[in-house]
Amino acid sequence: MVTTSIVVVTVVLNLVDLLLVLIITRTPSIVHIITLVISLELRLPIVINITIIIVVGTVGLIVVVVSAISVLVLIIAVIVDVVDLVTIVVVV
Repeated sequence: MVTTSIVVVTVVLNLVDLLLVLIITRTPSIVHIITLVISLELRLPIVINITIIIVVGTVGLIVVVVSAISVLVLIIAVIVDVVDLVTIVVVV
């Protein structure tokens, strides 16, 4: 039972983390704004500006994918734990 509660809490925390990451990646990022300001100040070429934005977006996407995978793994762990618990109850 303790293992199940720990896994459930971990799943909930990971879901909250995933939600926060999705919110952050969907709103205009401070990094994008800073990048635009720097490019205007230093007159950087547009290519460098676009490259920085693409890199930031790619890192955000990787974080979302990794969070989603960890949530799926934890959900599978909860299902396996519940099946084990039901098996123990049925056997006893």
